[in-house]
Amino acid sequence: MASFDTAAAGEKMLRPNAHASACRTRILGVTLGAEGSPLDEAIHALLALDAEADALTDVRIDSWATTLGLFDRSCVTVEANVVRQIPVVKLPAPLGHHHEHH
Repeated sequence: MASFDTAAAGEKMLRPNAHASACRTRILGVTLGAEGSPLDEAIHALLALDAEADALTDVRIDSWATTLGLFDRSCVTVEANVVRQIPVVKLPAPLGHHHEHH
């Protein structure tokens, strides 16, 4: 789980099996486009899929790179369930308090 709010304990499924990719290209060691990490970019793209999203579960990351002399390109794909963490209240119960009441 990649979580951005550690106080919560439960989760609401928003987008199951979502995926996002990001790449970075360099020519002569100079990065073209944004300077950020492709991994950060892909994670933020997943979270941007839903306004409620604040965590990812079942995260799978695939990365690859191509280098051709003075040119290189690195890419990352992140697959995950996009979720919203929800608070869970846990109350202590007396020992043996696990049966149904009628």
